[in-house]
Amino acid sequence: MKFLRDTDQGIFSYAVKAAFVSFSSAALIALLVLSFYELETPEDLGGTSFMDAFGYIVFAPIFETLLMIPIFKLIGCLTKRMDLTVILSALIWAGLHSLAWLPWGIFAFSAFCVFSYSFLIWREVSLKKAIVTVTLIHGLRNTGAFLLGLVGEVA
Repeated sequence: MKFLRDTDQGIFSYAVKAAFVSFSSAALIALLVLSFYELETPEDLGGTSFMDAFGYIVFAPIFETLLMIPIFKLIGCLTKRMDLTVILSALIWAGLHSLAWLPWGIFAFSAFCVFSYSFLIWREVSLKKAIVTVTLIHGLRNTGAFLLGLVGEVA
């Protein structure tokens, strides 16, 4: 996945590829977990209204990307290694997502590895580009998850 290190490509092209990696890795983990365990999704976990879509696709990606800044500052007090920073950040985000529903954190871990790595790579270019790129990746990834949820509602 060399493309994740390539900031010379356009932000949108990068974001689409990274969102695909993020979504497909999380989907694979979800399929593996669900093939071994029957999990019931809490009714209040999410919905399919316009406001739910706005929250998943616009608000959460912006809010969580901005929260990455202080999280990276905190992790930076512990280590300067990029690989450890990515893993620690993804673990923090998985833990936070697990507060709503434990399996959600498991599914979110790989996605936040991609988000964290992308943020750190793009931050070397500029903080603004890091924020825009990761927000876009996260929004595209959540769009896929939201659409999958809609299909599940219909089926």
